[in-house]
Amino acid sequence: MKNNIEFTSLFDNPRISKLGYFMVFLMLVLSGFPASDIIPGKSYVLCLIGICILPHWWKLTDFRKLLVLICMSLTIGIYHYVNFAYLERTISSFPILFFAGFVTCRYLGYKFRYAYLNLMYILSVVGLLFHLINCLGIHIDILNIPAYKSIFIYNYNINHGIRNCGPFWEPGAYAGYLNVVALLFFHDLRELWIHYKKKCIVLALALLSTLSTQGYLVLFFILALYLLNCSTKNNKYVIVFLPIFVVSSYLMYVSVPFLHDKIEQQYNRFLNWDDDESIRSADRAVTAMVDISNIKEYPLMGKTDSPAILYSEFPVIMYRIDYLDGHYGSGSGTTTFMASYGILFFLLLIWLAYLNFCTFYGSKIALSMITIILVMGFGEQFFVYVLFLSFPFVEFKKI
Repeated sequence: MKNNIEFTSLFDNPRISKLGYFMVFLMLVLSGFPASDIIPGKSYVLCLIGICILPHWWKLTDFRKLLVLICMSLTIGIYHYVNFAYLERTISSFPILFFAGFVTCRYLGYKFRYAYLNLMYILSVVGLLFHLINCLGIHIDILNIPAYKSIFIYNYNINHGIRNCGPFWEPGAYAGYLNVVALLFFHDLRELWIHYKKKCIVLALALLSTLSTQGYLVLFFILALYLLNCSTKNNKYVIVFLPIFVVSSYLMYVSVPFLHDKIEQQYNRFLNWDDDESIRSADRAVTAMVDISNIKEYPLMGKTDSPAILYSEFPVIMYRIDYLDGHYGSGSGTTTFMASYGILFFLLLIWLAYLNFCTFYGSKIALSMITIILVMGFGEQFFVYVLFLSFPFVEFKKI
């Protein structure tokens, strides 16, 4: 099947319709804009568009994947309602988000990643401009959102100082969605740099402005995997750049105080996750360990996504997540997803994404891309948002 897929040069710069851009923009808004309520019924709008265009873009194999994911989501939701008397997003949101992601990816096909690249570039230009204004002490606030100074497509989070949040809820989330560009073009990073150099530079500057340890580490990880995967095609890139990359990464780790200090702090809290100071911090290392204890207790179907149920034995964490951090969940997204919805649902989502990537690139590249997704997921709650739920449907080349 891989050999029957037509490669489309990055230099082609495919034309994308206004509807296509609108659909991808709605996906981004659904993926963690604090001011997203300004556009009511976003997921329903995407689904309605999908119902109108679906007869022209129907593909049975992807429909089967969609149906399997929706059925699994509903099954887990029913299980949680019966056992915990709790009605959650597996019933109320996930089926709609799966369908919305499915129709968006089906409509755009291989153009999806180009639309995403262009939109993130525009958002990054806007974000860097307003970030500079914020650094000068001028905070523009059009929308009334607690803890934010917001103009919808850019947010200043008062709890994160000069760190750039872009349009998302916190700097780490923005860094993650910037790194998704590298993920979508993982097989073609060299060509991406050659043909879209200006956009790459702007995206890199936006990533730097987040001051996100997780974002930097993920980008280093993506570049390292890319160099290793290039070894079968051109050994000179690995021989020349991999040692330079490793040495520069180490030097950056030891010389940048916030990077070094934050990693050490997270590691120490991981080792002593159950003491009072670590629990009060509720950082990603601590919540990951709490998640693992919940996974051991409810491995297959999870313990719901309610902080009051999931962290019932740790009220400090529950309060921090449910109230102080704006209802965006813990920082340990991968483990929290499994603790909330079970290992089965998580493995199904990852397996279908892997099979989809294999369709275009083969098992080696697909495994690298899945590894990147898992590493990214440990930093934020990406797996509950439509963009990450759509990876089983994304196309990378013409079929």
